[in-house]
Amino acid sequence: MNVLRSFFNRLFSFLENPVLSLRWIWFPVRDWYLVLRPARMPILVNLIVTALFVFVPQGADLIRAVGEGSLLGGTSAEAAKPAFFFLALSLLCSSAYYWTYIMLGFPSLQPVLDKHEDELEKAQRLTEPMAAWWRRFLPHFFGAMPLLTLALTMGFTAFKYAGGAPGYPFWWRAAAFFALWAVWLAHGRRKASNTAKWPDRRNFSRLGEIWDDPIGRRGLLFTFVPPLLLVGSFLFPIALPWLLGSASILCVAASGWISLGSWLVYLGSTYRVPVFGTAILLAIVSSRFMDNHGVRQVTRDPEPPKSPVSSISTDPAT
Repeated sequence: MNVLRSFFNRLFSFLENPVLSLRWIWFPVRDWYLVLRPARMPILVNLIVTALFVFVPQGADLIRAVGEGSLLGGTSAEAAKPAFFFLALSLLCSSAYYWTYIMLGFPSLQPVLDKHEDELEKAQRLTEPMAAWWRRFLPHFFGAMPLLTLALTMGFTAFKYAGGAPGYPFWWRAAAFFALWAVWLAHGRRKASNTAKWPDRRNFSRLGEIWDDPIGRRGLLFTFVPPLLLVGSFLFPIALPWLLGSASILCVAASGWISLGSWLVYLGSTYRVPVFGTAILLAIVSSRFMDNHGVRQVTRDPEPPKSPVSSISTDPAT
């Protein structure tokens, strides 16, 4: 019995050490997930936009089309498309910034990070002062993320020219967007750290208080821009999308998904309604009755038509 007990003690001690070492990974991941969960729509949309522009070849082609200009339009159209793309990119950055600020401003959606007496566990866990600092900084981080995405896309696009002269404008644009990204992050870091000059962010107890906050009010106003452009695309289905360009439409759509998704996250988390689960179930059920990929079929005649060559008689008498 003593030998068996000693064997199991050594076995459990051997298995316990790797499990305890996983705390260094599990505790930070869990705490960060709980803190970032209210702002999951700006985070998710930013990651999707980054994947589309950086890792999908068609995304780089959209940026290249904006930089090179459209061959189908005149000089005015070529000059307008980069301007519209810059406005659409600004809309995406603003939506990501404001809605991250709004969603992280609801204490009811934030976890309660308890104080830890154990020094080892305290070093592993995310403390409330650290979480408060990151709540002030994260809106700047995710608001500037599209600039970094565009800088990387411009750099990859310029690299494809193999150092030729056509790639020089893309290199300069990549450097400019990278500089804007770095300046934005540096400014956000100063604002998050210097609470004496910039007071702490405002917390919201209900949805109506967002309008009383200047930053929250701007976020609500940016919510109406994508629906207005959507209505404009119905009124001018050819001119408006062609004038904006595919890259601008993608940025506007991403901005709309951030706003709409954040509204749904708030409603679902506050009233305990499975909004996203219901939307996915509705999409699955409706897809059974909304098939818009039908293929037109041609009715085949029972007898194939005779060839003109075969209809000519080969009888010498005729």
